[in-house]
Amino acid sequence: MTRALYCVIHAFCVAALLSTTLSAAMAEPKRVLLINSYGRDFAPWNEYTREIRSELQDEWKGPLDICELSLTSALLGQGERDFANYLHVLFSDREPDIILTFGTAAARFVQQFRPSLFPSTPVLLTTADPQSLNSLSADETAVPVNINFAASIENIERVLPDTTNIAVVIGNSPQERLFLEQMRTAFQPFAKRLTFTWFNELSFNEMMTRAAKLPTHSAIFWCGLIVDAAGVSHQEFDALTRLRAVTNAPIFFFR
Repeated sequence: MTRALYCVIHAFCVAALLSTTLSAAMAEPKRVLLINSYGRDFAPWNEYTREIRSELQDEWKGPLDICELSLTSALLGQGERDFANYLHVLFSDREPDIILTFGTAAARFVQQFRPSLFPSTPVLLTTADPQSLNSLSADETAVPVNINFAASIENIERVLPDTTNIAVVIGNSPQERLFLEQMRTAFQPFAKRLTFTWFNELSFNEMMTRAAKLPTHSAIFWCGLIVDAAGVSHQEFDALTRLRAVTNAPIFFFR
């Protein structure tokens, strides 16, 4: 995430916190709700939230109550409504002063449920795919990101021009299925010269087996692995390290 983007997020947060009532509420910590699309340790999103938490705590002079939650477990069980009910109970005494989301899944969740949960709370939707967002309401601001999947394939071809097969490592969570749709569209111009093998319907053990026996002139494009097709969640860099230990092909990934 660029420094300019951090500045936008920081300025929005400070403005939103200042806009809340400053009388008796000044004695209470300002409530900041951070909702991740992934687990708290899933890179690079954990780096974004860590930086934002640090900046807010450094720059905001009053007390802060920062609540960070992950949407991953709710999405795995298709339990968005249950997660919304949990938030309703968690903040039943007082609404958050501001909500920040990280990733597309969290942004879509908040856009769907915020009007009924926290109708007066301002929201900043960050690092989300702009095509997946609904029209913004008056209380919503977005700092979206566009992922150039095609550029990743072009990079593989520049580095390894003899490549004929690319195995795409991605899981099967709702967020990953969104990425899968985008990649299938983005990779269509390469179909005449490259064969794409999709790992989204495999368990991680099956991925490792397939990765160890890829044909010559293959490469692996690591889009990320949150939840495999067997329903097992993974910490990305642990899974990447294990895959790298067995594969017979170079691995590329985007950051």
